[in-house]
Amino acid sequence: MWNDIDSLPPVWKSLNLQILLLQKNRQLLCSTEFFSGLEALKVLDLSYTRGNLSKVLGINHLAGLQTLILDGTIVPVDTKFLGHMKTIEVLNLKNSVLPSPPLELRELSKLRLLDMSYTWHSSLIPAEVMLGLSRLEELYLFNTFINEVPEPAVEVAVVNSLSHLSALEISIMDTEILPQDFIFPDVENFRIEMEVLVVWNCREFECLINRDEEMEIAIPLHEEERNLLQLLPNLEELILFDLDTLKGICHGAIPSSWEIMTKLKVLAVLSCPQMSSLGFHINLLQRLQFLERLVLNNCYALQLVFDGQSGDAHVAVDEGNELSLNDISLSNLPSLNQICNCPGRIVHLHNLRRLEIEKCRRLKNLFQSSVAQTLQKLEILKVYDCKGIEEIVVAEGDKQKVAEKILFPSLKILELTDLTNLKCFCMGGFHFEWPSLESLYVEECPNTKTFVATAATNRTQSNPKLKNIIVDDYESLVEEGESVDLNIVIQNHVKAVEYYSKS
Repeated sequence: MWNDIDSLPPVWKSLNLQILLLQKNRQLLCSTEFFSGLEALKVLDLSYTRGNLSKVLGINHLAGLQTLILDGTIVPVDTKFLGHMKTIEVLNLKNSVLPSPPLELRELSKLRLLDMSYTWHSSLIPAEVMLGLSRLEELYLFNTFINEVPEPAVEVAVVNSLSHLSALEISIMDTEILPQDFIFPDVENFRIEMEVLVVWNCREFECLINRDEEMEIAIPLHEEERNLLQLLPNLEELILFDLDTLKGICHGAIPSSWEIMTKLKVLAVLSCPQMSSLGFHINLLQRLQFLERLVLNNCYALQLVFDGQSGDAHVAVDEGNELSLNDISLSNLPSLNQICNCPGRIVHLHNLRRLEIEKCRRLKNLFQSSVAQTLQKLEILKVYDCKGIEEIVVAEGDKQKVAEKILFPSLKILELTDLTNLKCFCMGGFHFEWPSLESLYVEECPNTKTFVATAATNRTQSNPKLKNIIVDDYESLVEEGESVDLNIVIQNHVKAVEYYSKS
């Protein structure tokens, strides 16, 4: 609520007034003597107020003040007024702009709470200033900016010198600002933000997470260095780009007590030619429950995406790890021979909505049948220029059940392009249903002679919403509500091609 007070009386005398709320006044005019009659004032709130604050606060009439709230204000260039307020215990500068470092903070020896979240600073507040706050219990430095760059407003190392600190909120956007031996203090309430980590053009970078003590690593995660590990639980976006020596994200098994990337939403690995495996063992996948988008591009040595092994013989593999992944894009991965080497009972992709695969020429198939049965929300499936693919869904060896049904309840768009070895969608003899399929596009798949190898040939494939079918530029329009036998469509096209090639 905006108060919209334009001006205050020259002097206001009140011997008992302890709390004065003057927040949200767009242009407040106040005399330098206004506070002289408020000797008992303990709490002053000037949040989001504009006016002659430098003159008002610069007069030593607020010597007994205990709480000062300047949330959303432009703090005066001359911050000497802070030095007069030696009784201040709570100082809120949240969302404010500080034209110069408030060096007078060092005088506030009774300060117990300092909130500088979302503040803008011209330069770093020196460590010696913060060291004067010996009684500080709560420090909030979440999402602060130095010259428009996200960076803590104070030297991070200084927090370990605040012996009474019980609550700390801080944003670390660049881990290089941390001293090599830095350990975060043991506090009751702790919030740290590192939302995006971009690793780019690091020529000797080999591994992000490593449990092999003999390997040189980029981020050390040995037992004695676990405090650095605490940076990763809040990571939401990880981009690894143009890393010529990167071999994997994770090397070796991760102890169950370690919280790693539990909030990661986006992972992109681009142009990392030596990476043969992401290192996504099951015990790491169990931590990636919020991963929504996975992008892998130009990783020429990558052979496997999801590893069904635990990575450690002593680590049990739990069943039913449902991931939040809804978008997977795999492009130009010439060595990729498997997407997932684990059955659907181990890794569930129930939330996957879009899968696009291009130029993965060693792939023989996309899914085992048990994984395909978990794709209940898949809406778009596009496969381009994967010349090694023989079928999209593969039966799992002796466990094949020809009478079993595979349902793609949400699939709307299916595009298969330039798959020169594709024989059919599935050769396993399953019965398929596509209740939401609207568009089928099959282009440059010369070895595709039928769509699915259905054991019960008299069973019509259910696709009541199918609107159009395009096979090698030949478009067939489908009447609304009509189910089409896709095998017959493909077989008729093959016959037509053979007929015209002979004529």
